[in-house]
Amino acid sequence: MSNTARRARHVAQLDGYETGADAHLRATEAALAAAAEATVVVLVEGISDQIAVDAMLARSERGVDDHVVAVPIGGAQAVDNALATFSERDDLMVFGLCDHAEANFFADAFAAHGLDGNYFVCNPDLEAELIAAFEPDELESLIEAQGELKSLRIMQKQAAWRDRPFAEQVHRWIRARALRSSRYASVLITAADEERLPRPLRELTSRI
Repeated sequence: MSNTARRARHVAQLDGYETGADAHLRATEAALAAAAEATVVVLVEGISDQIAVDAMLARSERGVDDHVVAVPIGGAQAVDNALATFSERDDLMVFGLCDHAEANFFADAFAAHGLDGNYFVCNPDLEAELIAAFEPDELESLIEAQGELKSLRIMQKQAAWRDRPFAEQVHRWIRARALRSSRYASVLITAADEERLPRPLRELTSRI
């Protein structure tokens, strides 16, 4: 498969989500519009997190049809403004999901809006939590099924990464490209055993 055909296949996997230039801006705008009809909103940092929440909701047969909308806010520093957007709606439950490095932003903002305990933290981040749900051979099989094992092997041969643990290599490889990070949020959640899904995502879904 040519690189062009492979990219087209990968973009097609993200049908319904924003990709390309200014994707984060368009994703936020679309999600805010959808949130107007929501009864539950989940504030997340970016599109890959949005996809992860949607994939978890799909596994539990929840989602937009149940008026649950994941809103990518474009980074943790925007969380206070995002919460203010929804603070006057008494009919709305608001939750959050963030990486450990950004937890202080979420903690301060959720506390200021009287929503302590309504956000969940991935440690150290969503990708690491998802990778930890699989054995190395399972991850390789999933990556091979996506037609990308050769790409991973090339990165593993680089001097800076050849001696690093496999999980760290995969983490770096997934996060190296926004399109890849978004795709694997869904790929890994869909493939993971229920009991091995990341705790923050399981706890979030149980509250909705």
